[in-house]
Amino acid sequence: MLINYDDELMVVEMELMQNPPFIIDFGKVRIDRPPEFSDDVLEYHDRRGREQFGEDNWKAVQRLMSALESFQIYYLDPRPHNIVFPIDEQRTQSDSPLE
Repeated sequence: MLINYDDELMVVEMELMQNPPFIIDFGKVRIDRPPEFSDDVLEYHDRRGREQFGEDNWKAVQRLMSALESFQIYYLDPRPHNIVFPIDEQRTQSDSPLE
């Protein structure tokens, strides 16, 4: 959840999420203005998202991205290892290289 932000400093303060769904990596975001993609690129990313996440989770990813966009945060890297859902939690923990 958004706690605070400062336009002048270009800083966003957010809570740490304790329970899925949550986004792990914000390295590929764009702030303030949406990226410009052709219709072909948008269709490719939609098809790829459905393949990677499955239909239901892809809809949830789109809702997460839309929520971020309402704060002018454009998330450009929706991949399964960056977005964790409740059913993925156990798989993610068991796939940890630290174990």
